[in-house]
Amino acid sequence: TIHNSTSEKNAGLTVKDGKVIIFQNDGTEKAITYNADGSFGSAWEDYTGFKFNEIETATPLQDVVYSASHNRLYVKANDGTNNVYIYENDATESKNNTLVGTFALKSVSGASFKRMTVSGNYILANYSGDGVYSPKLAIYTTNGEYLFTTSLDYSVDEISRDVDFGTYGSNNTTKSCTQGILY
Repeated sequence: TIHNSTSEKNAGLTVKDGKVIIFQNDGTEKAITYNADGSFGSAWEDYTGFKFNEIETATPLQDVVYSASHNRLYVKANDGTNNVYIYENDATESKNNTLVGTFALKSVSGASFKRMTVSGNYILANYSGDGVYSPKLAIYTTNGEYLFTTSLDYSVDEISRDVDFGTYGSNNTTKSCTQGILY
C-alpha cells in the first residue's frame, strides 16, 4: 500500500541500489526497481535497506539522500529536530550503517525544510512554504559544514507555465511552493 502524506512531512524519495525508494508517513519504505532503459519494475515492494542505530525504527524518515561518489547516506528523520545524520553506506543484513557525523540544518526565514539533494561535494537543502514559489537553498559541504543560503527566483508565470489545473480551477499561488530540488 502506498500511503498519502500530509503537510509534506514525509513522502520523500531517493534512488539507491537500482530502486526508487519512497518514505511513507506510517514509517515504512517502499521501493520499485528502475531499469537501464528507463522502465520500472511491475510492483512496489517493502524496502528494508536503511538501518540506523541512532534513529528510532518507529520514526518515519523525512529524507534520505545517497551520494554514490562518497558512498554516504544523508538522513533527515521526521523527529522534530533539524539534525541530519551522515552515514557510511555499509549496512548488511546483520549490521547497521556506520554514523560518521551529524549537522544541524540552518533555519531559513519564512520557509521550512522540505528535501535535500547532493551534487558532487555539496548538499543542497530546499526550503519553501505556502506562497514561497522561489525556493531557498542552504548549501553545505558533504561533511555538513554550512556555506551559504541562496534563492532560485521564479515568477508566477514561470512556475505555472504549461500546467493544466483541471478540476482545481486556477493557479492559487498563495499555496504554491517547491517540494524538492533534485540534482
